[in-house]
Formats: sequence, structure tokens, C-alpha cells
Amino acid sequence: MWTRLNEITTLIEDCPHSTAKDEGSGYPLIRTPNVGVGRLLLEGVHRVSKDVYDKRNIRAIPQEGDIIYAREAPAGNAATIQKGEIVCLGQRTVLIRPLKGFVYSLLLTYFINAPLSRKSLISKAVGSTAAHVNMEVIRPFWIPLPPLQEQIRIVKEVERLFTIINSIEIEQIELENKISMMKSRVLELAISGKLVPQDPADEPADELLLRINPSAKAADKSHYGQLPNGWSYTTMNFICQLYDGEKIENKELINLDAKYLRGKSEGNILNKGRFTPEKTTMILVDGENSGEIFTAPIDGYQGSTFKLLDICEEMNAEYVKMIIRIYQKRLRDNKVGSAIPHLNKKMFREILVPVPPIAEQIRIVRRTYELMSKISELTEAL
Repeated sequence: MWTRLNEITTLIEDCPHSTAKDEGSGYPLIRTPNVGVGRLLLEGVHRVSKDVYDKRNIRAIPQEGDIIYAREAPAGNAATIQKGEIVCLGQRTVLIRPLKGFVYSLLLTYFINAPLSRKSLISKAVGSTAAHVNMEVIRPFWIPLPPLQEQIRIVKEVERLFTIINSIEIEQIELENKISMMKSRVLELAISGKLVPQDPADEPADELLLRINPSAKAADKSHYGQLPNGWSYTTMNFICQLYDGEKIENKELINLDAKYLRGKSEGNILNKGRFTPEKTTMILVDGENSGEIFTAPIDGYQGSTFKLLDICEEMNAEYVKMIIRIYQKRLRDNKVGSAIPHLNKKMFREILVPVPPIAEQIRIVRRTYELMSKISELTEAL
């Protein structure tokens, strides 16, 4: 039958309207972030002394089986107090005590957390700064109440299904980790010459590097470990450079809508800034995603957060980008600058690049993309 919440509870009590400071030890202080969907989240919970605990529980002492509802910032979650959980209410919470012998606490918690109930309660929230659900809305809230034995059966079935779902989520996380490791392994094989076979007819990489710079000295390969026949080593600054775009004067500044490209109209004429043509290869140098490579989707002006990435024409550009992406995490972890951390350009220039013959670079890129595409299909299937 349908009934109202205040008809199947012995207590619906608002929290004290005061802030309690985290004292680091003592009793858990349940604030809205600690109210999970069905269970309290006590990891990292604020704690208070016995004196504060007693003062906050003058109206009612939370007991096992009571429900704590978060009515603000954010509103919606309800959690049942489990055996051994001795807590007090923080701000913006409500204590609900179901009528024992008639209402199974966990069922009532699940009903309050159900999408329709959550939506109905939150839709009545008021307040412009932080919307909150008033007690006048909570107390008369309608609840569908089954017979007690069916309540118990429903909870058992819900928890059985939740256990299965949790198991699937854990397996999915493990699979995602394995997929990530698989991607790393593909790249590792790619740059070590084990992804595609070598062809003795290919022009050796030493000759390729000499063609890039005739005055360059051959690398001492023994210092870096075993390389496949025909391969060599160089550093990133030998095969690619970072530049600002070409500066132009008196060009009308269009309204840009492109990733990382940004500009602001100052009349019809722009007398400052760096122009970047469409399809230019760029690399982000500032911010948490520094080291990310992208292609300018339209003509525009470079912001200060990125540079033009000029890759030597003698090298396969996609192979060079692949090497940069392999080092991307290391570049992010070693940013420099205090105000706005940015790409460590010295580290970037000194990246050691294993260089295959140009024909093998093309084969490596093709095979890597094929495998990455299959891995992406596997990820989407999850």
C-alpha cells in the first residue's frame, strides 16, 4: 500500500544547524559527502570529540538501522547505519528511524535512493545558492510499502544483484588495466623492432640520419643496448623542433572555435599574435595535458599554451608522434615553472629516439594503428 514517510517512522529529525570542525580523532561526523547510496562512506570522514558528539545528538542519538539522508550539497543519497557505526550528524543531513517490526530499514533506504524517489524529492528542492530539500517535503513523502516478508525478499534480491554488478565492475577495471598494458606492450614492441620484421633491403637508418644532417656523427649504439640491424639512435631535437607560428601583420582576426586555438577580436585588424595554418601539427606545452599532440582544425592564431611541432620531412611524422606519446607521461611528470607549469623543453629535446629505416617506420606505424584499432574495439565492447 502507499503510505507517507512520517507514518512508517518513529523519528525524522533534522541535523543541528551549525558547523563542527574536524578534530582528527573521535566520533565520525557524517556530512553529505559521507552519505553513499545505501552505505555510509567513512574513509577520510571528519571526526569530533565526545563533547561535540553529545551536543550534536541532543535531539536524537543515531542508532543501527537508522537512515541518514543528505538533503543538500549534494542532495539525494540515503544510507543505513550499520552495526558498530557510532556516528553523529553533520550539517545538511536528516536522521530517519523506520518503525521496527513493520519496515525493513534497508528496503526504505533503497526506495529513497531509487531514481523516481530521488528525482521527486530533489525536484522540490529550494534555494538559489545551494538547493536543499525541506523537512516539509521529506516527512509526508509517499512510499510504496510491501508486506514485511516481501520487504526482506526484495532486499536480499537487490543485494544479490548488487554483488553481481560489483563483481562485473571489478572485472571490467581489471580488463581495462590489461588493455592499457596491452597498448603499452604494442608500443614497446614497436620501438624495439619486434612488431614487424626487418627487411635487409631497407636503407639503414645511419644513412637516413646523415641525409638529415651530413655533419652528424654516428651514434654509439652500444651505450644504449641492442638494436635491430639497420636501426640507429638519435635525439628528438635532431628530428623535430618546436616553433611559434609565422608572425603576420594586419590580418583580420576571425572568431575561432577550435581546440587550444584562441583569439579575441580587437576591432578588425590584429597587429600581434602568431598565425597557424589549418592542419598544422601542434603540441601543447602548458597545463596538465602538456605533451599532447593535435592538428590545427582551421587557420588561426596560436595561444601561448602550445607550439608548432615541426617534424623533419625525412622521418615518418606518425612514427615521431608515437615516440612523443610514449614519453608523454614522463614529460607531464617533469614539467617546469612555478606559476604555470609547462613542458620541459630540455627534456623534450633530449628524448632518445630509436630510428628504424624509413620503410620500416611506415610498416611499424601501419601495424601499430591496426593493433590499436582492434584494442579500441575491445574497449568499446566492454
